[in-house]
This record gives sequence, C-alpha cells and structure tokens, in this order.
Amino acid sequence: MAESGDLEDEDLKLPEEVDDEEGLIRGKRVPRIVVQELLREIDPEASELRKVHRLKKRKYNNPGQNYAWHCDEYDKLKPYGFEIHGCIGGWSRKMMWLYVTRSSNQPNSVAA
Repeated sequence: MAESGDLEDEDLKLPEEVDDEEGLIRGKRVPRIVVQELLREIDPEASELRKVHRLKKRKYNNPGQNYAWHCDEYDKLKPYGFEIHGCIGGWSRKMMWLYVTRSSNQPNSVAA
C-alpha cells in the first residue's frame, strides 16, 4: 500500500464484485455521493467532461392540435394477464385514450 496521499494503479481499480443495481461493492452499500466525490478527487478532468455531456432540458415545441400524439404501452404487467396502452396529445397534453387489454397481440389494441 502506498503512503498517505500517494495513489497506485491498484488503488484505482474497481473490485470485481460490483453490483450497480444495488449500489453494492464487495457486499458493502456505498452512497452515490461518496462515489462521486471520490471520482472527483481521483480524476477531476474526467468528472468535468462527464458534466459537459449531461443531458440538458430542452424546450418542447408542438405547432398545434393533432400535430403529434405520444403513445406508449406498459408491458410489465403482462405476466399478470393484462397490459396498459395510453396516448396523450402533444399540444394539449390531454389523455386521448387509456386502454387495459389482455394482450398487445390482439388486433383491436394494435390498430388502436
């Protein structure tokens, strides 16, 4: 191990057992803010580059009624025997439809 203040290559490697979903490293829970601060200390240039590439909130522009409708379906309930299909108007943000169906393979839900 290096003296305090010195970093070696082996100190910078992530452990083999990293579970990003749970936020666990070697079975220990590590808060996101701690990881962010450590990365900022270890490599400040890379941290700044990551900030530059973050998604920026953009203004939504829709010229008028019926110009765009935004439709989607929620398949995660498929194992329980139903799905949810919905659509909102891009200009008014009103709900155009919301259907609960048994399967997205049914012709009436596909054509809707």
